[in-house]
Amino acid sequence: YRYYYSKAQVAVTWGLVFFCYFCHLLMALRMLDLAWPVTSPVELPEEPGKQWWPRSWAVPSGFTKNLWFITPPKKLEDGQNCLIHEMEDLQARGGGISAATCR
Repeated sequence: YRYYYSKAQVAVTWGLVFFCYFCHLLMALRMLDLAWPVTSPVELPEEPGKQWWPRSWAVPSGFTKNLWFITPPKKLEDGQNCLIHEMEDLQARGGGISAATCR
């Protein structure tokens, strides 16, 4: 510790301070670049076990490999059944268990 500092030491210290401010600004701009939402130019193919979201969603490009949504498929493959549609069909036909028959 010194009581008096030379003008050169003060100038170097201020230079380092502004260099740190500049580095923080660059880091903030990089984080903004990573988090900036981007609309996908093409529709992503829907494949089992892969990421998928609609083309209209603006997803940041830095997070495209890290986003996982649990969503139903757009179309059913051969041998798959949709339980929601089956329940709606049963309700429309009056099938299934009703409160009157369940005791």
